[in-house]
Amino acid sequence: MPMLPEDVASRPLEIKRVSPAIIKQIFGLKVDQERGNFILRKLQGQRVAGVLDEGIPNVDESTLYEGLEWLRTNYPLDEDAAIISRLEREEAQESQALIDRAVKLRIYAPRDAEEQTTSEVETSPPKPVGYVPQQDPERNRVLGHSYLEEKHKENEAANKAEEAAEKAKQEAAEAEAIRTGVPIVTTETKALARREKLAEKKAMWLEYAQKTYGDKGEPWPKMTALQRLWPSAVFTAITVGLSVLFAIYYTPPPKKARIWPDVPPAAATVLVLIGMNVLVYLAWHVLVLQRGLFRYFLNVPGYPSSFAIIGNTFSHQTFSHLATNMLVLWLFGTRLHDDIGRGPFVATYIACGALSSFGSLTAHVFTSAFQSGALGASGALMGIMAAWCVVNVNTTISVWFLPDEWTKHISTLAFLALLIGGDIFFMRKGTMGNPYKNVDYSSHVFGYFTGIGAGVFINKRLDLRQSKLASTDNKKETIQPVG
Repeated sequence: MPMLPEDVASRPLEIKRVSPAIIKQIFGLKVDQERGNFILRKLQGQRVAGVLDEGIPNVDESTLYEGLEWLRTNYPLDEDAAIISRLEREEAQESQALIDRAVKLRIYAPRDAEEQTTSEVETSPPKPVGYVPQQDPERNRVLGHSYLEEKHKENEAANKAEEAAEKAKQEAAEAEAIRTGVPIVTTETKALARREKLAEKKAMWLEYAQKTYGDKGEPWPKMTALQRLWPSAVFTAITVGLSVLFAIYYTPPPKKARIWPDVPPAAATVLVLIGMNVLVYLAWHVLVLQRGLFRYFLNVPGYPSSFAIIGNTFSHQTFSHLATNMLVLWLFGTRLHDDIGRGPFVATYIACGALSSFGSLTAHVFTSAFQSGALGASGALMGIMAAWCVVNVNTTISVWFLPDEWTKHISTLAFLALLIGGDIFFMRKGTMGNPYKNVDYSSHVFGYFTGIGAGVFINKRLDLRQSKLASTDNKKETIQPVG
């Protein structure tokens, strides 16, 4: 609460509670009674304290002006005098703060008037401010001895003592280094060693990049959009075709032929995918492997590589990126695997990863973003999530930390529409206009629509299988025993 002037007791400070009718007359329908009375009391206090410039949070200027007009009519007050009184109080407080600071630093010695009698005040000359009235024997200063100069000398003496101790310590370390032959390790030598190590690593990275992409004397090779895209397009088409065939003709092995017979098939498949992603993540931290990783596990529009269409979907350079994607893969991948089986699941993962990577590559080529490097399994995972939503079209989303009555009306399609809408919004806004600047939203969107197509295809396959089973059961029921 702001400090009030000393004569506030003589002013009509307290305003009575205003009725709803008057509140409506002052503010209209935009403010209720409780809010209106709060605004009036707050404004009255600011008028008295001379701090009307502070305003009231979450209250617009028009509302403040309406309240002030009513208060000035019904509770007249010299607001200019209140402002002047406030400024005088603030000036006095600042002056006192400066005096207290000077006393603490011993550069000011105020006179305690309470300890002096009236006769002492009359007979004794006033003490000058900032010094003790005595002759300075060293410099023969007429004005006397300065506390500031005394403090300065003390600091100089302390600094000299500290420098002497540091010099002695350094000389002792140099003598020990000469005796043992071990160089001295200091902060400067450590920093120099770190800089040399970083420079060496940077030089090796540049060497690997030049060997990988070649040194043509130009930032990127001059190629048309078709020349950049057609090899990856052919590779993507072959990958998707093989994925469809795998989904149709894959036959799960018997339990005794499995590597982990006691592990559920969904968990085993997802763990293998997670392991592959972890291995590529670890490979990024081995310098000698980075040449191949830059070439085949990073989708670069400037130097497009066909295999990178698949390789980048298993590639992560940071642990947070890897951990987030693998958590999504475990949560949605195991559920989709249980619904559709291993063959369709693996095919969906690979096909969504390939088409989302090619879609991202195409978007970056046509926007001339040749320096953008894309990697990560998020495109494939968005396809997995979309396929799960389509396969479970009659299911509602349940969130463990929310009550069931809140989520029982959220269908999987509504959840999917929310995800797609968010990514399209950020993609249209541009990656520099959102808090996640390094997210490849175009890959997400292509992954979603690929997953939707996969989900529709899988649903048709499941419906066809169920109809065949129902037809077989009906035939068995119509066979009559002979004799």
